[in-house]
Amino acid sequence: MYLDSVDNDDLNQQLHNTEYLNDLRQQMIKFALLQLSSFQQAEDVVQEALTSAFEHLKSFSGRAAFKTWVFAILKNKIVCNLSIVLQYFYLKALPKTQPF
Repeated sequence: MYLDSVDNDDLNQQLHNTEYLNDLRQQMIKFALLQLSSFQQAEDVVQEALTSAFEHLKSFSGRAAFKTWVFAILKNKIVCNLSIVLQYFYLKALPKTQPF
């Protein structure tokens, strides 16, 4: 399990506290909703961010709060999501060309 690799006792307690994790998730969804156009997209990027954070817990150095680190991951996931959406609309707007 991802949590077995956590060396920091305080962080370990936070990660085993379901109330803390639920509160963190709700804060992340609220933030993502401000940036994205739908609740579904917000839930998706939050899920991706939390999954990524837990998969890479060993790389968390503790120089920042866990919440700050997870929100940085979330911001990157939101940027990637918006980039994909913009690419889709840009490609859709290109004029259709005839083959040679």
